[in-house]
Amino acid sequence: MYDIDLFDLAPEGSELRYDDGTVIDVPAGPLAGRIDELHARRPRPVVICYVDTGAYEHYRPDAARFPGHEERRGAIPNRPHAPAAGSVVGWDTGWEGERWLDIRKGSRGAFAEAVWARFDLAERMGCDGVEPDQNNPRGNDPGFRVPLADQLSWYREVARQAHARGLSVGMKNGHNEPGTAARLVDSFDWALPEECVEFDECGELEPFVAAGKAVFAVDYRGSVGSPAAACRTQARHGLDGLIKGEPPTGSYRRACGQKPPRTR
Repeated sequence: MYDIDLFDLAPEGSELRYDDGTVIDVPAGPLAGRIDELHARRPRPVVICYVDTGAYEHYRPDAARFPGHEERRGAIPNRPHAPAAGSVVGWDTGWEGERWLDIRKGSRGAFAEAVWARFDLAERMGCDGVEPDQNNPRGNDPGFRVPLADQLSWYREVARQAHARGLSVGMKNGHNEPGTAARLVDSFDWALPEECVEFDECGELEPFVAAGKAVFAVDYRGSVGSPAAACRTQARHGLDGLIKGEPPTGSYRRACGQKPPRTR
């Protein structure tokens, strides 16, 4: 399985299309054509396309479709200042140029079409599935008070929209609140939790394992101490584990179940 950013994979001529007739051109990504290359391999791999569905990204071609967008990134209010009136763009997620979206039921209608247009693009590009990210603002200081019920319903709507396009879809994170994974397992095909070893949350993913659904757990070497011990913890809960270097670096990668390379 390959998990790659949707916009990095976009071929030349890609477009985001909206019900009002607007079309936004998407520049060819640095990995344009890679989906076809991967699908030509035997056995045929699964290509999962990463998509932000709970966060605004100032650097994307569709950024202006999100109410609260400003041409100058610094003009968008950030903590401790409240989001602007009518804006769905909240406080920063910790990633440069990325902000939490207001996923509350009363607000999501202002931007949801922009998210579904990304799913439409994923379908046309030939993605086998999507990894929808940043749908768990609760506990992350997003600038909005998001009820748990609204977070859960947004997760379910994201999954429903992906399935409507024939895309496999995983629950990205969202396991940090007790019982959440158990309430969402029926909506998703698999799960991709980060840092479950670090925060002692791997047991929350067991409903996916019990349902026969894969859990691709990722922890980060700098936060877990011993990669081998982290792998054992993931395995104890039935998870398909991976230990990586701290994002965004790819300098270290250990698939659990594999022996680490011998050093000289």
